[in-house]
Amino acid sequence: MSCFQIELTKGYGYNEFREDLKKLYFTTGCDGTPLVFLFADTQIVIEAFVEDINNILNSGEVPNLFANDEWEKIISACRKPCEEAGITPTKDNIKAFFVSRVRENLHIVLCMSPVGSAFRVRCRMFPSLINCCTIDWFDRWPDEALLSVSRQVFEPIEIDGVDDAGAVLTGLCEMSKIIHSTVIEKADEFFAALSGAST
Repeated sequence: MSCFQIELTKGYGYNEFREDLKKLYFTTGCDGTPLVFLFADTQIVIEAFVEDINNILNSGEVPNLFANDEWEKIISACRKPCEEAGITPTKDNIKAFFVSRVRENLHIVLCMSPVGSAFRVRCRMFPSLINCCTIDWFDRWPDEALLSVSRQVFEPIEIDGVDDAGAVLTGLCEMSKIIHSTVIEKADEFFAALSGAST
């Protein structure tokens, strides 16, 4: 598939982003060409970008993306493919056909870093980032990062009735790191065993 990325230039804003989305929609919906939209968190100039992507993931549509004259172009471009698919070419049917073609042909790849709070906040604000996506952690977390995260979680906890609370916290942090690492290793072993059994 072809890959499309927005090109951030000086003055690139919400209007330019929506124009790029229109191009994606015309290519995938009117032309029926499969396309990958690669979008990284470094390209989020305005949070409204993520809101539009959330809408695409959820329903396939971005509210108020097209003006009436643009819908007329879409309807005329999709009339023939709609008829060939055996669908009565009414305006509503053609619009639904167009959106279904976009959903079928537009593949969104989001690249977001889990470091910091931005990703967590976006996942809460835009639930389709979780519900409508397959999450692929393609980089294994280093042991130092696992320790750092576990310290942030456990250090604020007060442990009463223990002689050496510092040693207990250190042990908890170390154990969290070990559990996380061994689960990954065992998952790899399980996958290898399952792959060997299926062949």
